[in-house]
Amino acid sequence: MPYYDVYIANVSYQISMPITFKLLLHWPLYHCTIIIFQKEFAHYL
Repeated sequence: MPYYDVYIANVSYQISMPITFKLLLHWPLYHCTIIIFQKEFAHYL
């Protein structure tokens, strides 16, 4: 993923899991992340 200080996203249900884990793997490289998940995915977590 490209380097940014802040990530803001409204991701679809299908890519929620891959995006979340990719961001967690690169966690120390960014300052802030705001992700809006669908209710079904949020309950899955």
